[in-house]
Amino acid sequence: MPKELKSCPFCGSEAASIKIVENKATVRCENCLAVVRLYNTTEEAIAAWNRRMQITNYNDTKVYLKKKGEICSTICDECPLSNNNNGRSLNCNTYEQNYPTDAIAKVKEWHKKKEKKYTYRDDFLDKYPKALTTTDSYPKDTFMTNPISPCSVYPQIRHKVVECDDCGICWDMKKGGQND
Repeated sequence: MPKELKSCPFCGSEAASIKIVENKATVRCENCLAVVRLYNTTEEAIAAWNRRMQITNYNDTKVYLKKKGEICSTICDECPLSNNNNGRSLNCNTYEQNYPTDAIAKVKEWHKKKEKKYTYRDDFLDKYPKALTTTDSYPKDTFMTNPISPCSVYPQIRHKVVECDDCGICWDMKKGGQND
């Protein structure tokens, strides 16, 4: 009997299942479609799935995946997770799976260096990485489903947007400098 599958490390869903493809096994989340590579045995696939990043705040994982996606749209030679740049000569998926803390740090560092638009949201989440967020990754209060007002955190942006009724607009505004 195979070991129990842990929840998805990306979306938190319990809906992971074992799939057999060409006599090899993999595990896939039925919710967000995250998957591990093909393994020779079901036990190997389950073990690989269960040792993936286990993060309790899945909103942080969504931010990580979004930022990693931006890196993946570049050429591999520029990617800090590539076998040429990760310092371990591993392909990016293996590196990320075996060294998740290092992968997160590399993605965060790359994003800070390459980011063309550093927003108030980015600034807030850098300062408070464990902050709760909405499904769109905007900071939110514990008891709210809507984002908190960026004006309450960054008073300098008040009145920059006429008729501000969408906090997402302000959270996504470019932040100019340290004390902006």
